[in-house]
Amino acid sequence: VRFVFINEQESRMAALLNGEAQIIDEISVADIDALTEDPAYNVFLSPRVGINRGHTINASLSPTDDILVRKALIHAVDKEAINQAVFRGHYPIAYQTLTRGVRFYNDAVEDVYPYDPELAVQLLEEAGWTEINDEGYRVKDGEVLSVNHATWVSAVSEPPALIIQSMLRDIGVKMDIEFPGNYTATVNSGDSPYNTALLAVYSPDPGVLLYRSFHSSGMGSTNIAHYSSPEIDALLEAGLETPDAA
Repeated sequence: VRFVFINEQESRMAALLNGEAQIIDEISVADIDALTEDPAYNVFLSPRVGINRGHTINASLSPTDDILVRKALIHAVDKEAINQAVFRGHYPIAYQTLTRGVRFYNDAVEDVYPYDPELAVQLLEEAGWTEINDEGYRVKDGEVLSVNHATWVSAVSEPPALIIQSMLRDIGVKMDIEFPGNYTATVNSGDSPYNTALLAVYSPDPGVLLYRSFHSSGMGSTNIAHYSSPEIDALLEAGLETPDAA
């Protein structure tokens, strides 16, 4: 068995079609449909497990340091519409931080943040963002409600960001999209200028995964949400210390 690393998706697909490769991964959604319809190929969909790939919100940077604003952003995004428009329904939708299939996944909280743009508007007004300027963006104390989003260049990252940008505009939020270099270090740093960033962390171990990603000891390095809570810290620590009864 020989493994060859081909970074470009088009080159991987070409290697499969011309017989240079017998198995490839990370194919585009368009190629999924084409290969599924071709009896010469078998397509296996294997979702990754860990923390969902999605727009992680920075809880330490204004205006997303306000929980009402964070909740509004989540309620304003129609995940199903994005899945159909960009991924043709092939990608599993993220309903919470962890992916389905991870141990201790709790499906009881899947409906905590449904798509509800009217509720999003209500939350923003409750947070004091009641004025609307000539461009249709919300304003408070002379400041436009604006979020900076970090992502990278790819067919699975840019299109969703553009759709979300449009959805946020509908509730009066301005979203700027940037493509920073040294990506992970930049968005995780303590002085990150980004309110949201496309991130994902994959591991079958939810205890270690959640601890590294949300414990306050990881602020400025691995804490992807820039979130600090003594209560959450205690729960994460207890999760690592509690033995498996099985």
